Amino acid sequence: MHESARHRLIAITDFAENEIADLQSFCSLDYKTYLNDKNSRRLVEKIIENIANATIDAIKIAISEKRLEMPDSYADIMKKGGEVLSLSNEEINNLVQIAKLRNILAHEYLDIKWEKISLFLKDHQNTVKTLLKKINSDIKNSLLTPIIHPD
Repeated sequence: MHESARHRLIAITDFAENEIADLQSFCSLDYKTYLNDKNSRRLVEKIIENIANATIDAIKIAISEKRLEMPDSYADIMKKGGEVLSLSNEEINNLVQIAKLRNILAHEYLDIKWEKISLFLKDHQNTVKTLLKKINSDIKNSLLTPIIHPD
């Protein structure tokens, strides 16, 4: 793995882990609070969007380090990244759902936000934790070393 990619991955995983820690105070958030408490709503949406973006960025680095073609959509990037990192089919599906949630949050689709946010708070953040552990382990074990080394 290139040293710059390694440092970038470490920074991204540290950031995502800190965001996940901050998100823990919202795990019991209910729809009524989400709807009526504008500050909590904005904060939880921003934290989840940050986690999703960090996850996408980390996966893009993992794909690039393997010298694989980068997919066009965030959902496809998540899918390919999950495959590169040998995640389970369920975890890969969760990553795809996180990419979709990122798009919903980024584009303000108000009518579908709560359902997806609730699912992230209950289930999908665990997939991100698994992904971050896998990336950190792969960094330590140099498993993200490119298949083809540059001359």
